[in-house]
Amino acid sequence: MSASVLTDFAADQFAEQKLCPRDRFFTREFGVQPQSLLLAGTPPSKVAADPGGETMERYQDLTVVDSRGCAAHLTYLCWREGHGDPSNRLCEEMNLADPDAKLGSFNLKPAARKALQQRLGF
Repeated sequence: MSASVLTDFAADQFAEQKLCPRDRFFTREFGVQPQSLLLAGTPPSKVAADPGGETMERYQDLTVVDSRGCAAHLTYLCWREGHGDPSNRLCEEMNLADPDAKLGSFNLKPAARKALQQRLGF
């Protein structure tokens, strides 16, 4: 699956959330490795008790998608799940200014969060 499929999915979410037509905002994206962005923390007890619990491998094709327009700005982390099923794509809105930002049970590494902010022009 290409990043553009994930980008289109995030753009659709932005358009719907902000009631902003696609021709009135711009979106940019770039791929990231989960290991470079995510810091394994202490998972919640339910996750820790599950031997098949959340792992970084869950975040296949992890992509940062940034959308701006219609006086709004949202950043998403998007990925696909499953084994090659293109319909299993997910995007989660991410507040990169939040030092406690998480993706699932993983914290964002502080240095990686700051690097993303700089790359996106915060």
